[in-house]
Amino acid sequence: MSKSPFFAFSGFVLITIIVSVICFSLFNANRNWIINMRSKTEKIITCDTTGYVHVPNIIVNIPGRYDHYCEAGFTLAVNKKSSDFLKKNTEYVDVIKASITELLSSYSYEKLLSYDGKMRLKRHIRSRINSDFSSNLIKEVYFRKLLFQ
Repeated sequence: MSKSPFFAFSGFVLITIIVSVICFSLFNANRNWIINMRSKTEKIITCDTTGYVHVPNIIVNIPGRYDHYCEAGFTLAVNKKSSDFLKKNTEYVDVIKASITELLSSYSYEKLLSYDGKMRLKRHIRSRINSDFSSNLIKEVYFRKLLFQ
């Protein structure tokens, strides 16, 4: 009779451990799935029928006197032919994001604070992407988001 409470308690502990392990593994599996889905969706450039291409947010470290970073989101105005081209050739997403990331990370914090610096960045992005594709793919660059820390 004295062994019965011991077996009941050890059975309860064993079941609790098994349920905890299962819940923990499911939670981590869902979390990894959400992270993987987010990284897949962040890579997508969406092209709408009005001739605008929406580039996902980019976060980069920017040079300056102190450690700073910038989060920027862009919308690119393109002609109809370019919009169709980008819809069919989604592998150029990386080329566009790499160009923007490289240019954005080359601007100092002080330059990006000024209006002229922001306009210069927009011009450089437009000319860089157009030169990468050897065409007038981009008509105009718009900031959707531009945050500094």
